[in-house]
Amino acid sequence: MANSKAAIITHGDVDGMVCAAQLIRREKSNCDLFFSNAKYIKSSLARILRSSQKISRVYVSDIPANLEVVEILSALSENGVEIFWIDHHPWQDGVKEQIESYCARIVYNESLQTPAGILMGRWLKNEDPYYDQIGKICYAYEKGNDWERNWFRLLSSYIGNSEQDVLERLACDRSLTKGDLQRIEQKKEDEQKAEKILNNTPKTIETKGNKTMAVYDTSKNKGVYLGHKVFKYHGV
Repeated sequence: MANSKAAIITHGDVDGMVCAAQLIRREKSNCDLFFSNAKYIKSSLARILRSSQKISRVYVSDIPANLEVVEILSALSENGVEIFWIDHHPWQDGVKEQIESYCARIVYNESLQTPAGILMGRWLKNEDPYYDQIGKICYAYEKGNDWERNWFRLLSSYIGNSEQDVLERLACDRSLTKGDLQRIEQKKEDEQKAEKILNNTPKTIETKGNKTMAVYDTSKNKGVYLGHKVFKYHGV
């Protein structure tokens, strides 16, 4: 496996990066890393299909499959490429049945409460228990030890602008660098700012669909990510 070439296509959030770190470890860093999402997964796979570089395996993680990718997966499979798809988002009816003949493995559980990184860890833990350990970072926001929380904060500081060397450090269980620790401290400060924002009563807007929209002003706190805190605060 170490002498082969693999491509990883993953989502650019914490869950997707956790998946990527697990796969980088599995491929011993001998892989190309691409960030994508549900809208662009077809073009991301097409890019690999058009590449002159010989790819032996393609991993797609934390991105839902759709009917548009069937033809591309068929072409990749005909070229001898192994395809692995790991995800937890809702898929269109019939998609799994359409693509499973082209995939070497599908690890799929439609549950947004079970992150893709957790599914990945459960799949690979027999190869190495460390895969399962990495996966638990996905739960570190609500619960976790210091190691898990620090990595969660570090990865969340890279959402939308991920760097492969950071994921390789996680994959190889290396110590956090001075720069990592600085980013982690900044994320702690951001979390405190987020708490203050949430403690303010938000403005509310009634939509035409008879739903209530909560509006928080984060303009004075650039980079603050409320995320899970908002959902938990409003009980949704």
